[in-house]
Amino acid sequence: MVRALVLMCAGVLLGAAAFELALALGGWGIGSQPGDSTAGQEIVGPAAFLALLLGAVVAGAGGRRRERTVSLLAPSAALFVTATDYTYDSYYAPTLRRFADGGAVPVTWIFALLAISFAVAAFTWRWPREGGWITAITMFVWAVTLVFAGDGH
Repeated sequence: MVRALVLMCAGVLLGAAAFELALALGGWGIGSQPGDSTAGQEIVGPAAFLALLLGAVVAGAGGRRRERTVSLLAPSAALFVTATDYTYDSYYAPTLRRFADGGAVPVTWIFALLAISFAVAAFTWRWPREGGWITAITMFVWAVTLVFAGDGH
């Protein structure tokens, strides 16, 4: 059961990361009015945020025997939030201002946490029991970072 939940959360986050990366690369246009978002963002964003939170709970509540698959969660969250940081902020539509352009969260924080997430994944793969808690904390930090990076938009 834990493995299935972990794989579901990681899959949702990686799919959302691919979607956000496509948006960041200009795959879809931004709306013509402030607040107009790209089709699908109203589904992908909340689904990924729920996967972040569920992933944190699953990683922290794995019990005595933790799954090594939990090591997929932190990098999946990292890729999603990093890609989201480079998408266009619909609040400023039709201008092409990205969340990373002077946003509330410095880009250095995003990239430092990205590197930490891959280190957490390696640690969790090697020591699943101890790594589960570290992964849960990392997932929570990514969720908070995502909220602040959006700056209320």
